[in-house]
Amino acid sequence: MGMLLPPLRDSSAPRVSRGILGNGRRSRRPCLLGGALAAASMLSGCLVTPTDDGRVDSRAEPLLFGGYHIEAAAPVQVRAWDFEAGEMVDVGAPARSSKEATMVDGARLHEWAAWRTLDERFWRRGPVSGYCAVTGASGTWGDEEYSFGTLDPDWAACFDENRDVVRFARRCVSGQKTAARVYTRDWAPAVVTQEELDQAAAVASSLIRITIDNYTHVAAEHCGAASPEGCPRGDASDWETYKFYSPEASFIQQGREQVRFSIAPTRREPMTVYIDDMRSRAIDFRVDGSRLVLGVDFESAGIEIRMNCIRNFACMQLDGMSIDFAAPRAELSFQLAVRRGKVAYSDVTAGFTTGTAGDGAEAAGELIGKSIARMLRSDADIREAVSAALDAVVRGLAGLDAYPIERVTVRDGSIDVLPGCPMD
Repeated sequence: MGMLLPPLRDSSAPRVSRGILGNGRRSRRPCLLGGALAAASMLSGCLVTPTDDGRVDSRAEPLLFGGYHIEAAAPVQVRAWDFEAGEMVDVGAPARSSKEATMVDGARLHEWAAWRTLDERFWRRGPVSGYCAVTGASGTWGDEEYSFGTLDPDWAACFDENRDVVRFARRCVSGQKTAARVYTRDWAPAVVTQEELDQAAAVASSLIRITIDNYTHVAAEHCGAASPEGCPRGDASDWETYKFYSPEASFIQQGREQVRFSIAPTRREPMTVYIDDMRSRAIDFRVDGSRLVLGVDFESAGIEIRMNCIRNFACMQLDGMSIDFAAPRAELSFQLAVRRGKVAYSDVTAGFTTGTAGDGAEAAGELIGKSIARMLRSDADIREAVSAALDAVVRGLAGLDAYPIERVTVRDGSIDVLPGCPMD
């Protein structure tokens, strides 16, 4: 069933024989959005059409603006982003909400509608093809003026689950809150190929250094009875188990910018396993199914793994063990996502291979992979830094520095990056 609203009646525009999103039948699903989302009682009005992320055939096509106001016969001003002036401006004369009310679960709502054709200054050319516009509406409630809330194309499903006015106002607003972005149908994504990923990897290898380290040769230098704050989080009471731990010894560096982080040692009873100054030498990218894989080859010089045996009879034979990796490599597999117009990741897995035969090296590699994955999932600072790096790589390759990212899709050996409409 389509999303149906009461027929619109704008006397200054062509006659409308259909509802905003339907065939003229009256609906019980109008929008109810407060001008101030933080104050659920401030229910002013809403823009039902156009919806955010809507599509039109051409820039010359008249657009139907419409929605609901909480007051009768109240002025409603259609607005759009002026790319020449760099601000939201009024488009045409104000419309007015109807005197008659539509009752929805006890709320009295007043329909409003207006046709508008947006001038060229309201459209922005896309980086690949097509055009976009940013639209909205505002109105008054009492002595206050509010920007109306906007909705996604599938807003009715949210309404079905949140029929209460306040709950709907809080949960069903579009991601743009008070802006509805409109695109011509030929608005297209930029495509990042494997060849471009290879080029980016070559540049990244020369600019970025990754060091993974959590070991100090001095016992209790950071984590000891007198300095429990230097122990891994949650293990301060058992400092002897982690007495060779060095916090924030790992880092990602690009030029002069450095982000330091801690990676906790791992336990393989009765051993505490440390990583000793493992440095990257090359970075590569590839697409694997629906995921972007970041590979990091580390230098093989020196001892990478140090082990300290704790409170076990076997420690007399095992303590002080170390492992030298022949070809250490980490592979981080990201499920890409978009947050607030930037590339991020919703899931990550990590694997680590050592190039060294033997159960000890294999077990150490498995522990390192698990530690890296845990850090990338749970450490907020690292998650932010890695997401920023992924955003810079994908955005740069797609040529979208000036655009928010609307959607990113990994498939068929490439990455499709759909830009959103900027407000600049």
